[in-house]
Amino acid sequence: MFALLKVDPPSEIRFKGPFDNAVPGEVQLHNVSGKPVSFKIKTTAPKQYCVRPNYGLIEQGTSVVVSIVLQPFELKVKEKIKHKFLILCMQVPDGPFESVEQLWKEPSLEKVCKVKLRSILEFSNEELAAATVDTGVGYETQRLYDENLYLKEERNRLRRLTLEASSSVSASLPHVPPPPSPLIGFLAMGLFAVIALVTGLLLAKYVV
Repeated sequence: MFALLKVDPPSEIRFKGPFDNAVPGEVQLHNVSGKPVSFKIKTTAPKQYCVRPNYGLIEQGTSVVVSIVLQPFELKVKEKIKHKFLILCMQVPDGPFESVEQLWKEPSLEKVCKVKLRSILEFSNEELAAATVDTGVGYETQRLYDENLYLKEERNRLRRLTLEASSSVSASLPHVPPPPSPLIGFLAMGLFAVIALVTGLLLAKYVV
């Protein structure tokens, strides 16, 4: 698939410590296609970064600067941090549409382009000296937590889409009355049998 956006920086975004205060960064998205392009940005560490705007519309030939702010934290363990960003983009369909947010609720996956960015943290000498040696436990715990949070958000999104689809299908189907209960049929047969018996006795009486 041809490129829709030129991303700057193209593969990684760097943040320089110390990290006891918020550290700002930015990514520039330039529309190199011939049509308006919609974008959405996800991260594996949503609690660590503030991304604004995290979705939007870029007219052809124009650019948008996305602010990415790393939230303050303390490096307690010398660990290998592997935060990543995923930039999704697709051309806006011809004709009117409700909103950019609505476009990303059920995107056509074959029309979506993806660009991945790594987050590189450059710690100060003071932070590295104060941190203990990485045992692997701290990073692994944080990585699993971040991935679990991301998967939970995706699960909730898919569940919401499934419920909306089910409601739409149910509303379009005609109402079909439930089949009669077998008990009703059984009682009706019993009633017919009683009537036949009584009728037979009456006829027999008159014949005699």
